[in-house]
Parts: sequence; C-alpha cells; structure tokens
Amino acid sequence: MRIRIALLVVLFFTFTGCSSDLDVYEETIPLGSLGTNVQPQEYFLSLTIQPEQAEFSGTVRISIDIEKATNKIWLHGQDLQVNSVAFAQGEQTFIGSYEQSNRLGVSSVSFPTPVSGSGELRFNYTAPFSKSSAALHSIEENGEHYVFSQMQAIDARRVFPGFDDPQFKTPFSVEVTSADKNVVIFNTPVTKEVAGGEDNVRHIFATTKPLPTYLLAFAVGPFDIYEWDNLPKTELRDYEVPLRAIVTKGKRDKAEYALRNTQPLLEELENYFGTPYLYEKIDLIAHPQFGGAMENPGAIVYSESGLLVNEDSAPASLRWFYEVHAHELAHMWFGNLVTPHWWEDIWLNESFASWLSIKVAHAVRPDLSMDIAKQKDSLGTINQDSTAATRQIQQPVLDNAEIGKTFDGVTYNKGAAVLGMVEAFVGEERFREGVRHHIQRFEHSVANSSQFFESMATGSKEPRLQQVLQSFVTEVGAPMLDVEVRCEDNGATLSARQSRYRPLGASYSVDTTWQLPFCYKTDSGEACQLISERNTEFALSSCPEYLMPNAGSTGYYRWNLDAENWAKLMAHRNSLTVAELVNLSDSSTSAFKAGKLKSGAYVDILRALAKHSSYEVTSSVASVLPKLRLSLLDGEATDDYRIFVEDMYAQRLADLRMEYSSEDTPLTRLDRRDTIDVMAMEAGSTQVVEALNKLGQEYLVSIENGKETSSMPDDWINVALRGTAIKADYDVLIRMENAALSTSDKLLRDRLLYALSNSKDEQYIDHMFSELLFDDRLSGFDRARMIVFVFPHNRNLQDRSFDFLVANTDLVVDGIGGLFKHYTASAAKQFCDEAQREKAVSFFSGAEEKIPSITRAADQSLEIIDQCIALRDAKSEEFKRAISAERTDVADLE
Repeated sequence: MRIRIALLVVLFFTFTGCSSDLDVYEETIPLGSLGTNVQPQEYFLSLTIQPEQAEFSGTVRISIDIEKATNKIWLHGQDLQVNSVAFAQGEQTFIGSYEQSNRLGVSSVSFPTPVSGSGELRFNYTAPFSKSSAALHSIEENGEHYVFSQMQAIDARRVFPGFDDPQFKTPFSVEVTSADKNVVIFNTPVTKEVAGGEDNVRHIFATTKPLPTYLLAFAVGPFDIYEWDNLPKTELRDYEVPLRAIVTKGKRDKAEYALRNTQPLLEELENYFGTPYLYEKIDLIAHPQFGGAMENPGAIVYSESGLLVNEDSAPASLRWFYEVHAHELAHMWFGNLVTPHWWEDIWLNESFASWLSIKVAHAVRPDLSMDIAKQKDSLGTINQDSTAATRQIQQPVLDNAEIGKTFDGVTYNKGAAVLGMVEAFVGEERFREGVRHHIQRFEHSVANSSQFFESMATGSKEPRLQQVLQSFVTEVGAPMLDVEVRCEDNGATLSARQSRYRPLGASYSVDTTWQLPFCYKTDSGEACQLISERNTEFALSSCPEYLMPNAGSTGYYRWNLDAENWAKLMAHRNSLTVAELVNLSDSSTSAFKAGKLKSGAYVDILRALAKHSSYEVTSSVASVLPKLRLSLLDGEATDDYRIFVEDMYAQRLADLRMEYSSEDTPLTRLDRRDTIDVMAMEAGSTQVVEALNKLGQEYLVSIENGKETSSMPDDWINVALRGTAIKADYDVLIRMENAALSTSDKLLRDRLLYALSNSKDEQYIDHMFSELLFDDRLSGFDRARMIVFVFPHNRNLQDRSFDFLVANTDLVVDGIGGLFKHYTASAAKQFCDEAQREKAVSFFSGAEEKIPSITRAADQSLEIIDQCIALRDAKSEEFKRAISAERTDVADLE
C-alpha cells in the first residue's frame, strides 16, 4: 500500500545547515536495518485512544540529528493516514511529504530543500486499530471495550511514525487522552491527569529510560487494578518497586497468586545479575486473547490464562506461569537494559531469557521440575534443526520480512541449550561473571553477538567459551556423536566421531564439525573434553562397566552406541540421573530415526524407560508414542499397538489410581494426568475412556450452569473433555462448542476447542468445517490454531483441515497476523505419504504472495514429510513385528 501526502507550500526556504549548495546524501530504500545518517534522540508522543472506535489519532515529535544533508529521511510508518509532517529547526520549519514505500512500513519524508543538523520531526496522523493481536488492537469482552498493544517485532510503526529499529534507544515522553471511565497504562507511572472536554482525561506519563520502539506498551479500558504492596528494598536495591495487576472487569482477585509470587523471582534475577531492577514499576497486564507474553518494561503483557493461576491450578499451568514470568522478568536485563543491535541478534534476548528463566524458576519452585521440562523442549528442537531449511542461531536478517523467522525453537530452545552447555563446561561462577560484565558494559545501550562473545570471554576469563559459543551460534544443525569403547588387555579407548545428525530421508551433508564440549559418564565418574575434530580418540583409565555419552544431559547433541555398549548402558540405567535418562530416551529415538538402531532394540528401550519410577522419564516415552503411531502405523492404533501401550502403562495407572488427593505432589498429578491420557488416547482403554466421558459430561453441565469450579482436579479437565468428545454424539458436541464460543475464559475455550478435535462423529466433523470455522464468535487466532496446530495431529482430520486452509487461506493466515504468518506451513508437518506431500507442494508453490517469507518454513515442512515417509518405508514393518513380539535385540533389560 502506498500512502502519499501532497507536497505543501514550504514555509521557510533556508536555515543553518540546510542549503541547496551542500552535497546531498542519498540512500536507497532500507529494506532491513535503517542507516545511521538520521538518528532519533527523543520522542514526544500524544495519542487519543477510545476503545469503542475503529481508529485512534496521534501527534509525534521526534528530536533527530542529521549528519549529512539530505532531501529524504527514511523511517517507518505502516497503514497510517499522515495528515501533516514537518521538520522544525529553531524558528524555522520545513514542510515535507510522507510516503509509505513498501507493505512492511518502510516510509520516507521528503523535503524540497536538503536538511541537516539537529531538529524535530513532527507528525499528525490517524490509524486503524489492528484486527489481530498486534500493534494497537481493540477487543470486546462482556460488553466492555479494551485496547492493548503488541509492538514486537515491527508493529510500533503501525502505532506512530518513527524509527522502528532496535539500534535506536531513546527516551519517550508520552501522554494519552481517553474517556474518564478508562484506565490508561503505559511503561511509566502517570505524573499528571488533566480533565478535558467530552468527559476525557489526558494522562501524562513520566519520561522513560532509553527504549527501542518495540518495547512501548499501552493498555486502555475499564480495567480492574489490583494494587499490591511495593516490593521491598534489598541489599542491591535501595528503593521499593510498585507492583500491580491490570485485568479486565471482574477478574481482580484472580491476580493475587501472580502478584504474591513476583518478588522471589525478581530477587533471584537481581542476585544473579548483581544489578537491581532499574525500571519505575511492574504492571502485570492480563490479556484475554493473547497467546504468550511480552516483556515491556514496567508494563508486561501476559496471556490471561497463563497469568491468572492459583496453587490449585494444573501443574502444567503453574509451570507456564513460573517459566514465562521469570522469562519476561529476565528480559528486563537481557533485551531491555541491553538490547540487540538488530533482529539477527534477537537470540541474545530470547535464548538468554529462556535459559535463565528455568534456572530462576527452578530455584523458586523445584517441585515443578521445570529444568527437565525445558530439557525436553531443547531436545525436541533438534528435530527442527534436522532439516536443510533450518537456520543458524544468529541468522542474518536483510529484510524486514525475514524478522519473524527468527522467533522459533532455534532462537529460544536451541540457544538456551547452548548457553546451558557452555555454562556446564566452564563453570557456573565463571559464566555468571561473563554475563555481569556484559550487562555492565552495555547498560541502556545495544550490543551484537560479537560483543557478547567478547564480554563473556573477558568476564569469565575463559577464552574457550567464545570458541564454543561462536561455533554453535554460526553452524546449522545439531551434532551427532557415534561413540565406541574398546577394552583390551593394555587398557580402554574411547573413540567419538562427530557429524551432523541426519535422520532417514534427509539429504543434506553431514560434514560439519563443532567446538563441542563432550562430557561423558562411566562407573568411575564424569569427565569433559573439548572436541574440535571429526574423529577423536583418547584413553580411559579403565574399562568401564557402562558409558553415558552426555553426562548430566548438558550437551546440545545426539549420540549413538554400538549394540554392546547400548546393552551395558541399559543394564546400568539405574546409575543415571533423570536428566540423563530423558536424554537417553531422545537419543534412542534419534538413532532409530537415523536407521542406526533396530526396531526390536528401540522398542525394548521404550518398554524399560516407560516403567521407570520417575514421571519425567516415563513421560518422555509417552510423548513419542503418538508420533510413532502417526508415522509408522498411519495413525491407526492397531490391536498390537494398543497391547504394547497397555503393557507399559496399565500397571502405572493402577498404582496411581484415577483418584485425586490433596496430598499429591505436582509431579504425581502430572504423572496421573499423562498416564490417563496415554491409556485413553493411545491404548484406547474402554474403561478409562468411559470414566473420562462421565467426568467430562459432568463438567460440561457445571459450565452450562454457570459454575466456575468442579470437583474434578484442574489437570484432568483437558483429558476428560477429550474423552467426552470421543464418545459424544452430535448434540453433546454442539453443547461443548456453544460453551467454548460463549465463555470469556480463554483457558476454558482452548480446552473445549482442543477436545472437539478428537470427535469421531461424522456429522459434527462436517459441521466443524462448514460452520464452526466460519463462526464470528471464533477468534481469528483460535481458527488459525485449530487449522495449523491442532487438527493436523488427528490423522482423520489432516486432509480436510489442509483443504480448508487451501480454500480459505486469507481467513486462516489473518488469524496468525504480523510477521508470523509463515507458521502456516506447520499445517503440513504431520503429513506422511506422497499424496499429502503433493498437496502441500501445490499449496506452497503459490503461497509466498499471500504468506510472505513462508518459503523456508514450507521447505522445512516438506523435508519433515520426506523424513516421515522414509522412516515409514524403512521401519514400519519392522516396528510392527517388534511391538507384537516379546524379544530383545539389545539384552535382557529386566
């Protein structure tokens, strides 16, 4: 879209530093990062926001320095109706013309006479509220209207014209006018309120510390505010920090748990960094339709369902709260205090916050076992990393359209795993000193990856740290270590061959080497060695009884052993920690998928691990079962498969019992939930499904009667509703649907919609695709989530769901919105045959026009399909024989 203002009469033709005799600096359109010829110094922003209206208006004044005289200033503004623009310098003013030059908001202001030096850009404009959860967007809930903001990555340009580039950190002075019934929230506290006409109030806020545009936050509407006690002074902080929760009407009391549990997380972070929290307040904003969280300093936005929890909430919900809350608070240092210079370094934000959030959350709530949960996420990211279309952690970003692709598992989970690996290698204290040095070095400024590497090496006094970080940040893929131990009369030798992990069906080269910290464990203890060559061999002090090739599960790599050493390791599995057993489970699956482990051996490993006493170990098996069924059995739970699963989990469920006790630990509750789930959904236990159906029906009635509580524990609700959906007829399914579409509780809506994806009723399935997905009560995000992420996991819905996407591409993609539309390609990731692949190829070949930057994600989905087809061709019959037999290819594991 191109937006142009007619060139107005120039009021003044000359002023100091603005002469037509000067050499004029010219710059081509900056599709990526802006140049530095023009640099903003400070913003003065005035907005009028009325949530009931379709648009908002604003004026903005930006103090800028222009180094070289130019006729054109490149900046950003997207879908704005700019009514006037001028450059003021002292008493002289030049009128300019504004033009949006591309669809992602690269814009320009042109002047007939070159301008240079210091001055002020001034804009007056209007803009529409966004229809997705981005930029400034309005929502309606229970008859009330609210406005929220989400600026990351590049949606500030849809709120005001400016330099929407993270390299520019400036103070912002902001005022917002709205109806006097509305609460107005910004990053800083209100300093003054001025009554205006038509029952409006102008809210004037304290000037911010230097911030990039993407960290500005606004919330406007008739919110309830829960004022908590100020967070007290500490040894590091000689001032209190105001703390509040901002929620939509009627939900104030639900925020108490979040407020009560903020202080311990913040103080853990302050102690880690050795630097106090430096912003003026903490507002926790609960967004009813948001899917994640955003670290705006002083005004953090959270998904309402994630923030408004209590001690009786499902352990999974509590895990989300602690991890995400700690993650956003960690950003106050990594991201907010020190900001990436450009989006290719966003991993410095997200990897670090992901890694540190688990350290902090686990210190506060070790009973939730969040360290192991995060380990599983990191291991799972290796699957994404096992495609040719994967990317570096630090991926060059040359165009705004590429920014969204940097927000994925590689940035968050792989980056976090690499940081954890390096910390384990050099030691916690040294690593922390590197972090502190970096924060002190770039406080209130910006930094890139190279500067981070330098900080870490200098602060830690460990130069090898820089070598390892650079290796993993710049190389693509994940290492695979093939490890062998040879015992002879004159001693023992360990040999390790590193290559890039490649599953069956992948076609990329494996000729990659890393600076790899290799930590291993034997009956004699643990040792670490930095491997930098493809083939490494070294002597062991004695012949080990077993070898675990990833001690502590701290390394970001997969591994495989020869048959003899697999047998020894499994025979001594009780010598391994829970983290190591989870790692063993992942590496056995990866070896199987790479064609290096026979089905019989793999199945026996699954059987042994499934019966382990630890929930985290047995759940690592449970989580892989649906994927094996989809890929190797075409989604069909055959009789042999059901018996195989029942043999692993029936006794566990009998021991746990389908009963809830207030004395249960969080892990017991998770164990019971997942065991019930696997027995119902994978083993197809009639008894379990019937019991769940009864519980789900009772819960549905309680919802319809307006009751918020149930005798059923919160962590059973998901699986109970799924059990009901499996058994339900059309009428009951319609009742579930109506309950989902009429509730303002996002968590309940998500649960009900997810449950409906398990329906086996053909009439209702027809209804879903012909009516439900077009229902105006269904949010765009809900529709996109169902089509892209939920339905594809049900083999019976895969094709119809993808056909719906093809026929209604705009409808689905608009629900994702922003720079993340390429996630649409995930709709094909569960495909596993040639006909489905051709369907995906046909859609992706013409999708780039409607879904910018989908090409990489599409290529990745096609590769995953290829890998699934190759695994099925190579292993399906062998796997079927293995699950139907009581034999072993490894050893007698019992």
